[in-house]
Amino acid sequence: MNSLSDLFWQAYVYNFLFWAGLAQGIIIFAAVLNITGARWGRRYIQLGSYAQDFLTACVVLYVILLFGRTHIFPWIAHPVPEKAAYLNVPFLAARGLVGLAILALLSRKFLASRGITSSGDRENASPWAVALVMAFMVVFSYLAFDLIMSLEPEWYSTLLGAHYAVGSFYLGIAGLCIIGIFRGGVPSEDRRKLSQLLFGFSLFWVSLLWSQYIVIWYGDIPAEARFLYLRFYQAPWKNISYAVLALAFVFPFVMLMPMRAKMIGLAPLFASFSIALGLFFEKYLLVIPSLSPQESTFGWVHLLVTALFGALFVASYRRSMRRALPIMEVSSGGQHA
Repeated sequence: MNSLSDLFWQAYVYNFLFWAGLAQGIIIFAAVLNITGARWGRRYIQLGSYAQDFLTACVVLYVILLFGRTHIFPWIAHPVPEKAAYLNVPFLAARGLVGLAILALLSRKFLASRGITSSGDRENASPWAVALVMAFMVVFSYLAFDLIMSLEPEWYSTLLGAHYAVGSFYLGIAGLCIIGIFRGGVPSEDRRKLSQLLFGFSLFWVSLLWSQYIVIWYGDIPAEARFLYLRFYQAPWKNISYAVLALAFVFPFVMLMPMRAKMIGLAPLFASFSIALGLFFEKYLLVIPSLSPQESTFGWVHLLVTALFGALFVASYRRSMRRALPIMEVSSGGQHA
């Protein structure tokens, strides 16, 4: 039976993975628009820039996570000699803190650069955007190894890091779609293009998931297959796995398939909420069975931790938005962008 401390830190890990992925994914999308010279999405770049304060908070949240290390990482109590050079607390703390700090700094440098105002011209792409995307893939890959894979040190997947990074980008697009609909000011053509990206990334996300599954399953190595078997074939985890697939892939794929649906506000909105909920439970499914394989523990402690993370994200987003309004008024002659 898990104690309250165990439940709190278990919830803390998957909430950190989800909310950090959401905030960074939103800004990475803005960086990708800049790098590719996209002639659309300026409103999304503006809305995405307000997530930068939460990235700074993620550095502090990671420090807090380290206080619960004995409740999270089994290799602390039961060291793995052949992986001791990587799985040790000082190195875990250093790479996590340095990586998150670099991402927060690069995100601010990119958003403060002139490059975000020059969409539509690849020659004016911000070099900070390129550095940010490259750092994102590296840091989010090893965050997945540290906070997901190391919870079962005998299991490994070379695709897990890419899957988490791509999933965070997918989540960021869904988050921007929701924010854009509620905040307004997004041209209809931009909403349509974002919906098309959501539709495409639903396929990309599930293809990475399938690529991990099929290689491990056909390899039939017990140390690897156990991870999948527990989640896809044993109750109660298999039901959650099916729910994740339905929410993050099937529902948005079906809802966004018709061309007309991409132009209607409700279909992209419902699809984005479905994706966000599906990816939230995916983080739950990646973390909790490794720490508590015999029982699905989603109670008031998990709801409380989720509410606190969500409140922090909303508060930091609104704070960043309020701070930017006077600047926008000056730059636009009193007209809000």
